[in-house]
Amino acid sequence: LVMLVFFIGSPSFTKAQDYPAELADMSLQELLELHIVDYRAGDMNTFHKGRWTIGYQYAYVKMEGYRTGTNKMSAADILKANPLDPDVGKFLTTPSRMVQQLHLLSAMSNPSTKVGILITLPYVFQSTDHVSVVPNFGDFVISTNGISDMTIKALLVPYQDKMTTVILQGGLGLPTGSIDETGLTPASAASGLPKTVPFTMQLGSGTYDVQPGITYSGHTAFWNWGGEVSGTIRLGDNIRD
Repeated sequence: LVMLVFFIGSPSFTKAQDYPAELADMSLQELLELHIVDYRAGDMNTFHKGRWTIGYQYAYVKMEGYRTGTNKMSAADILKANPLDPDVGKFLTTPSRMVQQLHLLSAMSNPSTKVGILITLPYVFQSTDHVSVVPNFGDFVISTNGISDMTIKALLVPYQDKMTTVILQGGLGLPTGSIDETGLTPASAASGLPKTVPFTMQLGSGTYDVQPGITYSGHTAFWNWGGEVSGTIRLGDNIRD
């Protein structure tokens, strides 16, 4: 996971009473003391009344290979090479590799020092390589990209002292991501027309979601620690049941 966070407005520093106009005006010692914060870690230096925080996060995930338990398998072990032999494979098609890239844009406003409003909008690129024993089809790739589901979240600080902070989260997931993505699959081999791709290759959930959570963080002069518990509750089924 690679994360880049950019801030608009006055930077947050350990000594919050001093705000140099530009980074070029800072001494080496001040640069070393520069304290860049991540709102997800519960660092309350971001909760300055009236401030906006703009963020960007990038994530790259790659998955490939097969296992049953801890034993490795080959594609031939999975594919039905001989339909007349029940001991050989079970499937006509299997994914061989999946790559996902996520660009996450976020903006947070602080109406007060105890309340934050966070909006996130993901943009997703994903592709899955497949191997198949369907006649005249062979290997193929399904890829989709576009906006995923937007989230609007309220952050409330019910408790804070000099060392620890607790943040309650209440979010709403909006179905802004498409669930109508199509591609060429073995099911469409005969007609040559794109078919709806599997749910894992769709860009969104198609449902409105409630996203509760709680974050705890603590710090001393040399250490930071914390944890978070969060969940997603689907409010019903999407249009594809």
